[in-house]
Amino acid sequence: MNDVVKRPPGQNGRYPGTGQRPPAKRRRKRKRNMSLYYIMVFIIVAFAVYILTFYVFFRIDNITVKGTSLYDPEQVIAVSGMKKGDNLFRTDTSQVEQNLSGFMVYADEIKVRRKLPSSIVITVTEAEPLYNLEQNGRYFLVSKSGKILEGDMTAPRSGLLIVKGFEIKDETPNSPLESKDNLKGKILEDISEGLENAGLSDVLSVDMTDRTDIKLNYDNRIEIRLGSSYDISYKLNYTKAVIQSLEDTYDGSYKGTLIYHSATSGMSAIADETVNQPEENPDSGDDTDGADGNQNQEQTAEENNQNDENIGDNSTGDEPEEEGASDNEAASDDTTSTGDNSSSGDDTSTPSFPLDEGISVDY
Repeated sequence: MNDVVKRPPGQNGRYPGTGQRPPAKRRRKRKRNMSLYYIMVFIIVAFAVYILTFYVFFRIDNITVKGTSLYDPEQVIAVSGMKKGDNLFRTDTSQVEQNLSGFMVYADEIKVRRKLPSSIVITVTEAEPLYNLEQNGRYFLVSKSGKILEGDMTAPRSGLLIVKGFEIKDETPNSPLESKDNLKGKILEDISEGLENAGLSDVLSVDMTDRTDIKLNYDNRIEIRLGSSYDISYKLNYTKAVIQSLEDTYDGSYKGTLIYHSATSGMSAIADETVNQPEENPDSGDDTDGADGNQNQEQTAEENNQNDENIGDNSTGDEPEEEGASDNEAASDDTTSTGDNSSSGDDTSTPSFPLDEGISVDY
């Protein structure tokens, strides 16, 4: 039997005299060739899909606008820059949203999304006007999200809170609300939230010209002085309880000023003396008062005459003087009582008292 002698490959990787490569190297080369083939096929397919997707198929056939009643849908579509026949995937939705945001001032949020196979949906969240800002005799309408909707108005929008002393930094409509005083922006947010949570819907205006002396106008009847914005939520809830007590006491007709002192000292209520007086009959009020005054004067004169007669009849000075003194005291008591009755109306109409002395509030 002949021995088989395996010859090692030469320097070029081939067996001497045969020109053949070893089997392992041939397999590696075949794999490399197949990988290149698959890569080429993938690139061709991806290119074809790209061409079909962005230039042939997925054309826009329908554009829908939702969520707005202030803007005409056709006008919104025109401003968006999109039109039927455009490619669905080549449309830059972010750019469309930016175009619409610059046009739709009364929109807090705009979303543009694709809907396969050929639709675009524009969803609008309309801005909700929250208050009027007064500055230099003009008014600016501000949304709940803190955006200026309208500016340079000669009169405030009815039914909305009026804010004074905010000091607007940029008065341009559609710009975010900012104050020249960096702290007033946060203070206004806290006041707005506190009023809503406390249920003080009858507050008509807020004056924050001096942020250490914030004033509220309640129903054009009550001025509320809260001091600084510190712990504003508690102050507003406390004020709500005080107003409720005053409304119950005065049957909803109280007019005056409420001054908040502190959590321990409570709040002072100073009534308007010209408004809270008891109602009188304009026809008979003056005559009645005059008749009562004359009657009281006559009664007092008669009693004084009787006292003088009693003093003259008595011979001793001790006991009659005591009787006369007691009668004079009685007469003076009658006169004082009349005066008290006439002045009690004034005291009732002009109360000025700390909360813990004059009103009981459960809070």
